Amino acid sequence: MAFEIVWRKKTRDTFFSIIQYLNEHWSKNVAEDFVKTVERKLELLSMFPLMGVESRKRKGMRKLLLSPQNMLVYRIKGKRIILLQIYDTRQNPMRIDV
Repeated sequence: MAFEIVWRKKTRDTFFSIIQYLNEHWSKNVAEDFVKTVERKLELLSMFPLMGVESRKRKGMRKLLLSPQNMLVYRIKGKRIILLQIYDTRQNPMRIDV
């Protein structure tokens, strides 16, 4: 049975900001490809919730690479996967607290 994917507002806002950025600075096709990739990864994640790497800093948090530039941080709670944060992998790793 698949786990339910739950978006936090902040995470959803970040996701839409990335799409907007890709549309404005790259192309509509690049943005659409990003959305399809995320949808596929979330579908897989709902079936295999442990596929992300467990955080060494925060117990219960896991990380999943969405694209070479974007990492998803999530937590499993019962039969739900809570999407906590999407961050840019190119930023200073010391600023990323997961």
